[in-house]
Amino acid sequence: MSSTSDKSPSIFGVFFFAVLMALFGVLLGFVYMASFSAQAFSSQADYEASLKDIEEPIPEPRPGDGYYIEGEVSQTRSWEPKRDLLGAPGAQTVKFTEGEINAWMSAKFRPGAAISSEDASSILIVPGVPNVALLEAGTLYFNLPTTITAYGVKSDFTISAHCDLGADGFQFNSVNVSSAKVPLPNLLGAKILKVLAQGYQSTEEYTILFDAFARADSVDVEGRQLVFELR
Repeated sequence: MSSTSDKSPSIFGVFFFAVLMALFGVLLGFVYMASFSAQAFSSQADYEASLKDIEEPIPEPRPGDGYYIEGEVSQTRSWEPKRDLLGAPGAQTVKFTEGEINAWMSAKFRPGAAISSEDASSILIVPGVPNVALLEAGTLYFNLPTTITAYGVKSDFTISAHCDLGADGFQFNSVNVSSAKVPLPNLLGAKILKVLAQGYQSTEEYTILFDAFARADSVDVEGRQLVFELR
């Protein structure tokens, strides 16, 4: 005759089921929040000014509260000779304003290939034209509109990363998929951006930037300029 303890779930089983349900809840919450667009602001000051219009504080997070800073786009082509300098050999300093970086990206940055799953008919990811907003104290926003088609359903998202740029490269303070925050931004967020970058790796523009970062003694944000010190 079996004892009552033999029929009862083990402590480990209860714990495992609780963790599984919690993770499933987190995933559902993430998908729900990602279905809401994040708001674009031209500066941190504009975002903070928008908060003054809220009469009462509202608990965080809520749908549509996600935001990112969007960089300006220059209407000139002053980026062209600077792009050429990045690819030229020899030690030099190359400075891009925020507007010049985004004008270059608007004119030239297109993915060389879409990112697909093993079954290309099931999931297709197409990154769009990147946008960069340079902030004070070596920080920036990197924004990437992305279209994902999954099993015949197409959805548009904005992947937005708030980063510190220092001697060790990019450190991610936060990564958002539209209004949903990615947990562990330096791990999961960096992985998401690395996967999306694969779409550009076959392009000339990606090669120019990748090589410039590789041979730079430093890359810094100074004011609203990105400064490459190349060796």
